[in-house]
Amino acid sequence: MSVDSQDNKSILEVSVGQKGKIITVAGVAESSAGCCQQVVSSETEPRSIRRLRSMGIEEGQEVKIVAKQPFGPVIVETGNVQTAIGRGMASKIYMEVSKK
Repeated sequence: MSVDSQDNKSILEVSVGQKGKIITVAGVAESSAGCCQQVVSSETEPRSIRRLRSMGIEEGQEVKIVAKQPFGPVIVETGNVQTAIGRGMASKIYMEVSKK
């Protein structure tokens, strides 16, 4: 699934209260055309993905954005668990926003 669809956004771009499904957890880069594209994972990427999975954040998981701090973490809810994710990690998580 492509991350450049109109309904697919980084968790940082999603408003508080919105829900959706995580479609990818990876590094992205801005191309010269202005759309996101997949990039080869760095050495630290697998560690980040393992850490997110240990917190219940992985592809296919339904999430809700609970809170966002201007310069702090993003709070997401998966099931009945709320998790704080740093902005760096949150920028690597793309979700398909529900239209509800």
